[in-house]
Amino acid sequence: MKKQFVKYLGVLAVSLGIVFSISQNEAMAGALIAVSSVSYASVGEDYAHGVAIDASGNILVEGQSQNDYLTIKYSPNLSQVISSVKYNGAYDDYGCSIVTDKANNIIVSGLKIGTTNTFLTIKYNSDLTQAVSSAAFTTGNYVEYDDVAVDASDNIIVTGYTYNGSNKDFFTVKYDSSLAVISSTTYDSGQDEYPTRVAVDKYNNIIVTGSKMNPAFHWDFFTIKYSSNLSQVISSATYDSGNSDSDESFGVAVDSSDNIVVTGYRKNVSDLFTIKYSSNLTQVISSATYYCANDISGNGVAIDGFGNIIVTGYINNEDKLNIIKVDPFIKIKSITGDSYTNNQPLKWDVSSDFPLT
Repeated sequence: MKKQFVKYLGVLAVSLGIVFSISQNEAMAGALIAVSSVSYASVGEDYAHGVAIDASGNILVEGQSQNDYLTIKYSPNLSQVISSVKYNGAYDDYGCSIVTDKANNIIVSGLKIGTTNTFLTIKYNSDLTQAVSSAAFTTGNYVEYDDVAVDASDNIIVTGYTYNGSNKDFFTVKYDSSLAVISSTTYDSGQDEYPTRVAVDKYNNIIVTGSKMNPAFHWDFFTIKYSSNLSQVISSATYDSGNSDSDESFGVAVDSSDNIVVTGYRKNVSDLFTIKYSSNLTQVISSATYYCANDISGNGVAIDGFGNIIVTGYINNEDKLNIIKVDPFIKIKSITGDSYTNNQPLKWDVSSDFPLT
């Protein structure tokens, strides 16, 4: 099975195995233009889950191939595989996310399946020829992994969920640059929670987004901001659309002013929903809803050097990637992919008036 990568011209994100980016010039012009793509195919199933860019503009992809971690380093125009590496444990291994540090070392993280599931994080040198260090962390309970980030000091943060015997909890661990554990924390509201993405701000505070079960047994967006050492919950925000169904968050990014942007979907009304919060999560600066005829979800979000917000995701029953670019006030600038579904126009609404709890 192939995984397909498409490059658009500067900031990278990934959805359903497709890579895109936006150039500085195109960001100013508000355009999204595809310039290159590449497929990877093995004899089995292959899935791409994470993407990053190193300081030289090389494109790094993390995923799984035949139930092993697979890490690939491409040239900037996707024309050449510079290097690749697999991790094959005793059981199934699922690579989920990838980042680089200031020295261009490549950090990948995911889930190692065994008698006890563990969060497995591996740090490679820049050409993927050597595993510099690795860490397998378990809470002692069932765990599943979601995301990894690196702070300004090259410390490594991994988030996922752990099952405490009654419900799922957010679990976040912070390593130093050699993957020695600095600290960890669990968030448990008494109901199920599962995290999807982690980011850091310029003060190295740690932001995790995901979903939390409400008393009506529907999911709500849930975003939490920790201090840099994970010892304190600085703030948190929950979004509940009030509809009789779930709202789930799948992406988070932090802008140059430390405002926090999260994206996901609202199931009852079948729309992609993006919120921009103030840095302390107490104020909704703006929000946007993106409708179409079929179910749609925002799965990833990035912010370019101009503060423009790029959201990517999928439309159910459509084998197409949709990319939405909006300005810092979440006003639509451009769309690529399936702009019309079954001749039904997509609708974009901007609002900052909704319940915040």
